[in-house]
Amino acid sequence: MSLLSIGRIQTLAAGRFSRSFATLRFDPKSSPSIVISSSQPNQQRQRTLSHLNRPQPFSYQRRTMAGHNKWSKIRHKKGAKDVKRANIFGKASKSLTAASRDCNGDVTNLRLQAAIAHAKAVQLPKDKLEEAIEKGTTVYRTKKGAGADLENLRFDAMMRISSSSEEKTTDDSDSAQVACIILALSDNRNRTTQQIRHLVTKTGGELLPTDNLNYLFHQVGVILVEQPSIKDEKSTEEFEEELLEAALEAGAINVEELPLHQQEEESENDEASNDEKANESLATFVVTTEERDLWQVVQALQSNGYQISQFQHRYVLQDEEHGGVDLSPDTWKQFEEFIDKLEDLEDVNHVYHNAN
Repeated sequence: MSLLSIGRIQTLAAGRFSRSFATLRFDPKSSPSIVISSSQPNQQRQRTLSHLNRPQPFSYQRRTMAGHNKWSKIRHKKGAKDVKRANIFGKASKSLTAASRDCNGDVTNLRLQAAIAHAKAVQLPKDKLEEAIEKGTTVYRTKKGAGADLENLRFDAMMRISSSSEEKTTDDSDSAQVACIILALSDNRNRTTQQIRHLVTKTGGELLPTDNLNYLFHQVGVILVEQPSIKDEKSTEEFEEELLEAALEAGAINVEELPLHQQEEESENDEASNDEKANESLATFVVTTEERDLWQVVQALQSNGYQISQFQHRYVLQDEEHGGVDLSPDTWKQFEEFIDKLEDLEDVNHVYHNAN
């Protein structure tokens, strides 16, 4: 027989509360028993606490509060959104630092301007923007240490995307091969390669030698030009005609107005910021250039007073009419999940593909 615990038990006796001390003993050969030390009469004490001498199961029941499920869902959604925003900010900051290193923080440098424009588009706070640029300067690196070098990496992948439905045909008719170009900015090539290869192979694809997909894609320059929302200003049609003339003269190959739904996709801001942007500009135009001509066209448009919100190099299909792969809704869902996981990696900046 061993002594397990001593506890204070309040019992109800003679119409008032009185305090008693209980000793709980366990005997392997008998049921649990409690010995009470109290000033109460034996008969009343035995009647009041007789139920404690019965074997009592040890159990625990979690209580849930009604009405909290809705808040729980909102909280988790907000948490996921905050994580995504932090990931976007981290990538924008890293791109700023990399561009700043190449020009020692010279904000007149077009590559740094492109990184700044992207950072503003994703609403990176001003203090973080300035800090990221400063990290790329020689003065900062001398004081704080150079840190690891940042390297631009490209990965070519061919993905076999299958339907998630339980009933699949033996000939995999509801599957497709999708080509992907994945761009990353990394301070550790081996780590980034391992992370991307893991996701690609897990989804049923394979990494190809770099530049293997050049027969499907080629690089172009893309410039987003905003038409300011000013009273008594020219119409959108007049603005587009003047922009087209200036862009073609500078070396651009095409100018077109960006549809509203694509304007929202171009920006990674929330709904409020989209409303603010709509109030600031009447329309957004896409100016396309050859890869080598991007910087000269940007300079020409800036000198003509055009408001440029973003500009960068992008991969597009060589044959936009026949180079795409049509996916079923279910297969597209599987592919979208793969893209989301890729973009969640801190080193991955852009993913280009030929899926429709």
